[in-house]
Amino acid sequence: MFGSLVVSTALRITYILQNTEEGQRISPKAKATIANFFTVGAGVFVLGFFVWNLDNIFCRQLTHWKVALGWPAGFFLEGTSIQFTYAGD
Repeated sequence: MFGSLVVSTALRITYILQNTEEGQRISPKAKATIANFFTVGAGVFVLGFFVWNLDNIFCRQLTHWKVALGWPAGFFLEGTSIQFTYAGD
């Protein structure tokens, strides 16, 4: 759902900047800044989604590593929540 909000917002901003009277009053430099802002935001979203999926796929192995490393090093292997206990198989 969040991804659809990001895409729809980016499309709407693009439309406003290119096809409206208000968009024509914005300087090219400001338009480039706005485009960069949304590009970086979309990239961060994609990176977060990728890390979240890796965390889901390799959850069991990452949990073993987190327990073995302990606090605070195990924190850096956490993609979705802070959990440092392992209940077993």
